[in-house]
Amino acid sequence: LPPYFCPMSRPIPGKILLFGEYALLEGGNALSIPYPRFSGILKYGFEDEASKKSNLHIQRFSEFIITNFSEYFDTSGLISAAFEREAFFDSNIPQGYGVGSSGALVAAIIHEFGKNLPGDLQSKKKLFGAIESHFHGKSSGLDVLVCFENAPIRIENSKLKIAGSIDQSLFDRFELIDTHELGLTTEMVAQFKAQGSRFKDEFRREYVTAGNLAIKAFLGGDENGLIPALQRLSEFTFQNMSWTIPDSFYAAWEKSLSDEAVIYKLCGSGGGGFVLKYSIS
Repeated sequence: LPPYFCPMSRPIPGKILLFGEYALLEGGNALSIPYPRFSGILKYGFEDEASKKSNLHIQRFSEFIITNFSEYFDTSGLISAAFEREAFFDSNIPQGYGVGSSGALVAAIIHEFGKNLPGDLQSKKKLFGAIESHFHGKSSGLDVLVCFENAPIRIENSKLKIAGSIDQSLFDRFELIDTHELGLTTEMVAQFKAQGSRFKDEFRREYVTAGNLAIKAFLGGDENGLIPALQRLSEFTFQNMSWTIPDSFYAAWEKSLSDEAVIYKLCGSGGGGFVLKYSIS
């Protein structure tokens, strides 16, 4: 078959966990938003070796879905797409950078072949996490949910809700900076969990509180409230969670602590991938 786009209304965006990295593990709030500068779309008909490799991933993923989640999918359509129609995911979302490469793929498959999906966000998140476990083992499902809904998702007091519109001018002050190292989420999270009770107490008191304040200020378009919250997050990360900052980026992060123009914060679990740079107006 010749290549053609599948009949989807839009590409599936990547995502950024803007606030809430690690805080979610300790009862904090979070805000994850779609990031359409990175996106992907299902296409049919091989174009090159990369599309053939993508199709092999989709074939294995399809087998996992059919074995475990057939009640939520048009399995005949999925089988046809994966094994006969040469489906592949045409994406510019970098892998291993925490910006939703697998989440967007899962969301694309669900959009195209899903059925009987739960109506509420919490149930969707749980189902999507179980489906995405094919790629990462245990998954929260938040990445898939944000990519699927193409909307900012806020977690507040463990409850999910769509955050609504955001202040684009404020968001545009954030920039993704490539550390040129792959992030190792499993390793980073394991190191966080291994920290003692004194660290956890301080983390909840300082980091979680600052993150919650940052979310409130960001969604309210309040830059005057956002900046000090970001500074607290950045300083705590440098002073207490240095293992999350790649060695190659350590000096730049340290310099930013005395710089009145920029603030750095983690984008996901750290250790590599992207960091977020906020430029102060």
